[in-house]
Amino acid sequence: MAIIVVCRNCHKRFKVSEKFAGQQGPCPNCKSIIQVPTANEQVKIHTPEHSEETARGRTGQLVLEPIARQPVTFPRWAGITIGVTSLILLMVAWSFSGAADSTKRVLAVAGTILLAPPLVLAGYTFLRNDELEPYRGVWLWIRTGICSAIYVL
Repeated sequence: MAIIVVCRNCHKRFKVSEKFAGQQGPCPNCKSIIQVPTANEQVKIHTPEHSEETARGRTGQLVLEPIARQPVTFPRWAGITIGVTSLILLMVAWSFSGAADSTKRVLAVAGTILLAPPLVLAGYTFLRNDELEPYRGVWLWIRTGICSAIYVL
């Protein structure tokens, strides 16, 4: 079994045969003199029992496989919805610029109700913690609805 040696001068790591244990010799990289450790001095790294190194089947293959991440991207339809809704609300606001104050208030509330869900969904896609599994389906829509309702209030 080979002994792993690290040069103190150039920090290059290489393997040396056991027959050179306890002797000195030049580093193959920088030619400085290094001491080859004996078998007793050699550092041994032990893997814990629960690590992937020990989780192998009879064939030698790993028994446990990591869970593949599914990347979450900003949905195209959400961007289109935000853009179209914003343009429609801008045109409606421009057309009602001379309207009464009560009409403007109703339009402002309607605009926030229409624009809040796509904005909340868009914010979630890039503000969420990437280390955690993303919300999808019903749970995503429930959280989007709650945050949108708070935004409208």
